[in-house]
Amino acid sequence: MRAKSHTVETIIFVMMVAAFLIETRSLISAFLPVHLSVYELDYLFRGLVVIALLCLSTSRRAIGEMPGVRSDSAVALLAVLWVTGASVLFHQTIHRFLYRLFWDPADFTWPPIESEPERLFDLTVGLLLVAITEELIFRKFARRHFDRQGLRPDQIIFRSGLLFGLIHWEQGVASVLNAWVFGALAMAAYIQTNRLWVPIVAHYIVNLLIFGGWI
Repeated sequence: MRAKSHTVETIIFVMMVAAFLIETRSLISAFLPVHLSVYELDYLFRGLVVIALLCLSTSRRAIGEMPGVRSDSAVALLAVLWVTGASVLFHQTIHRFLYRLFWDPADFTWPPIESEPERLFDLTVGLLLVAITEELIFRKFARRHFDRQGLRPDQIIFRSGLLFGLIHWEQGVASVLNAWVFGALAMAAYIQTNRLWVPIVAHYIVNLLIFGGWI
């Protein structure tokens, strides 16, 4: 029974990673009778991810299970600051250099949001959806998946970071490497603290700083 549950969980993980890797927004748009903006399509996709995870009993159990002893709150908060600070530093230095070096006009960029209420919604609900869905898949499920393969923590950090970087492929080489670094830092913090809210909060703050135009 346990082996079957593990198999189902692996299938869920692989399917979710595949959904993030392909151009899901375009696929969803093709089946809709109405036109939605790229942001609305992204909200819809992430909402469907959350619904799918909550509807499947195997994924609900996986989300609820703790991988080990959790660190205290002070250590967890320090981990948030560490991930956020290191990610911002990388983004402001190496990422900027790589962006100038590898920039391609064909790379996908998020269009500006003209409406202030819509921008506020995106910076709050939208970015929170991003942080929750991606941390569930690329930290929570990825750690469980690689743990069962017998990988060491450093291998889990490297591979999960790589996977997270690859889902940003349409935004160009610099974004892939930037996301890889963040993914590795987030997984390291998650393994150290055993608290999923740590990478979720760090993810939200970093995205808020970037998409809010503060860095």
